[in-house]
Amino acid sequence: FQIVSSIGQRLKDIYFQTFLKEIYNDNKGGAAKNKLRSYRLFKTTYNEEKYLSMKNLKVRNAVTRLRISCHKLHIETGRHTRTPLEQRLCKYCNLNKIEDECHFVLECSLYSEERNELYRFVQNLFPHFKHLSAVEKFIFLMKLDKPSIEKHICTFISTITEKRGEVEFM
Repeated sequence: FQIVSSIGQRLKDIYFQTFLKEIYNDNKGGAAKNKLRSYRLFKTTYNEEKYLSMKNLKVRNAVTRLRISCHKLHIETGRHTRTPLEQRLCKYCNLNKIEDECHFVLECSLYSEERNELYRFVQNLFPHFKHLSAVEKFIFLMKLDKPSIEKHICTFISTITEKRGEVEFM
């Protein structure tokens, strides 16, 4: 039985190494680089994510799409049209920043109200959150590894995704 267990663990280890190799492979996708550039910031273990068991399909889909870069942010749509990276700017605010996942979640002024509400909730439970850098905040939120705030983060992502969709068609 121990041999079977050892073989099983070895196969998991090999698969995890392959998984990491793929998400860190920047030779994929030509000049646009690997579309998993954000995912690899917060996905550091190979396990089933708890948010995937959420019953609300709309929320679960919004979170999954953002995490795996299967969305309509300009960082991704520009990749399909071969728009140079530095020209994939957010058209929903005047910050003149590339519209990537980090900008969408942390910076875009279109979602300031929703973000402030989320930040108040998170900081109430994790006071150190306000002292994190932008990248650290992004990782903290997107890891979704804190059950006490997971639902709030997922709802926030779904809400701003929906808001962006509504603005796009105005």
